[in-house]
Amino acid sequence: MIVRSKAFKFLTNLFYLIGSLFFSHLLIAQNPMFWDYHKPLDIPLTLSGSFGELRTNHFHSGLDFRTQQKIGLPVYSLDEGYVSRIKVSVFGYGKVLYIDHPNGYTSVYAHLDKYTDKIEEYVKGLQYLNQSFEIELFPDPHQIKVNKGEMIAFSGNTGSSGGPHVHFEIRDTKTEEIINPMLFGFDMQVQDQKKPTIVALRAYPLEEQASVNGLQQPSIVTIAQNAGGVITTKTIRAKGKIGLGIQCFDQSNLSFGKNGVYQIKATCNGKTLLEMQFDRFAFDQSRFLNYYLDYEHFTETGNKFQKLFLTNDVVIPMVKKHTNLGWLEIAPNKTYQVKIEVSDFHQNTTVVLVPIVYDASEIPPKKDESKGFVVKKSRDEIFDIGPFEVMIPAKTLYEDTKLDLQYQVGKLKLHHKKVPVHGSITLTFDPEKVGWTPKSYLAYMDNAKPLYEKAELKKNGNRLAYVRRLGNYQILEDNIAPIIQPVNFKEGEWLSNKSQLQVKISDQGSGIQSFNAYLNGKWILMEYEYKDNLLTHAFADGKVQEGKNDLKVVVEDYVGNSTIFETHFFRTNSKP
Repeated sequence: MIVRSKAFKFLTNLFYLIGSLFFSHLLIAQNPMFWDYHKPLDIPLTLSGSFGELRTNHFHSGLDFRTQQKIGLPVYSLDEGYVSRIKVSVFGYGKVLYIDHPNGYTSVYAHLDKYTDKIEEYVKGLQYLNQSFEIELFPDPHQIKVNKGEMIAFSGNTGSSGGPHVHFEIRDTKTEEIINPMLFGFDMQVQDQKKPTIVALRAYPLEEQASVNGLQQPSIVTIAQNAGGVITTKTIRAKGKIGLGIQCFDQSNLSFGKNGVYQIKATCNGKTLLEMQFDRFAFDQSRFLNYYLDYEHFTETGNKFQKLFLTNDVVIPMVKKHTNLGWLEIAPNKTYQVKIEVSDFHQNTTVVLVPIVYDASEIPPKKDESKGFVVKKSRDEIFDIGPFEVMIPAKTLYEDTKLDLQYQVGKLKLHHKKVPVHGSITLTFDPEKVGWTPKSYLAYMDNAKPLYEKAELKKNGNRLAYVRRLGNYQILEDNIAPIIQPVNFKEGEWLSNKSQLQVKISDQGSGIQSFNAYLNGKWILMEYEYKDNLLTHAFADGKVQEGKNDLKVVVEDYVGNSTIFETHFFRTNSKP
């Protein structure tokens, strides 16, 4: 038997306390942004999306936490604070909640299914007051206070979500810059011993005299071997100024999705070419993704190559440092070895070595056979293209570009979709000159189906549209009204055992602009889930009356075609 005195126990507890305090201090010293937060979900946190991940037209602004493919898991406030913003929208974040905390940061929870009672009551009251499903609210600091770890909502799949999950962000409250949550200690919540995967590399000639493997166009770099965790490519033969691009992804222990990486470092013969690190960025910088990506290759193949070079003075917040914009000048009688290190936040790192030698082969000069108007990125440009005035503001394009602009009987060609656009292009036109009718609309055609573009009527009789894509546009006509169909009930049916009323709505032309529903002549809230084309009314709102209820649903498309659906049902609220 081992006997321990009270003094021994006291000393043991004291050493344990000192050790705990030292360890906590060490954590904070290593990470000055360390936050003693409450987890937003009470399940193991696994990622379906990482911070800065490459999405369509933007860098991903947070972490996506899986919810076990379920809807309705409790979501908790990171810390004490107050609800500063609530937004309910059909697209984007769907149902989202913003909480301001005393430490100067704001936590964001998106794609929610619903809020907890005190927040839900506040939101629904204003939805009914404004007779609108979509709403944006900014409560006063004293209105909806929350405690650390307080349940605030239930996880969902609302808005432009590709499956059940919680999109989570941390922002600087003053600047609204988005910050990588991993910097606040979330890296300790996500298990990750997996190294990033390098899928492929490309090399790019960056001037007329440059070439890569005998070509004056981007070329795939063949991966030759993988020994001891280091990938080596076949030797690139090149001359002149060139750049490299990489396609890669990362996975954590319990996640098999292809997430973005945290850091990329490229050096040549030991000297830095370019270093990227995804720590923070502002919302108005997010669209710079289109410049950072090999955008043309992405539109052609769907593959996302991250360029390890810049072509001008565009500022990308993720670029920590670079030398000569990341360009390589391949000269005679020299050899080059590029080392690219790709890391996740846990510093799991994959390395690829790229040997490059000078290629003395003569390459015939490349002829510029493109047609069109030269657009300088640094100045406003205005062109008259048929009945359209096309205005391209300065900094709308990332590069000086020759654009093919044409008009033919209701069709406007704005070059092609392979060239990215940062801002908005203004289109102004006389409706009579394009054959505009009361049912006409402007549509973007380079999509699976035509996409409606708003062209508002101005006082001078012209129409004005702001578009953010190059490609083909056309004046279309829509004479088909929306379709409304009941989903979970039939006319005259008793619905006493059902908790909700569902109606399916769809439109084959310009798209659904508005929807409204009335029960016994009074407006009722119907939530719209566009991915399923569903309108849903919850009987818990208390708007249904005893016995017979008359339902009216009105749906209108963007050119004014409308459909009215009327029916009735029966319901009793009395419990047997």
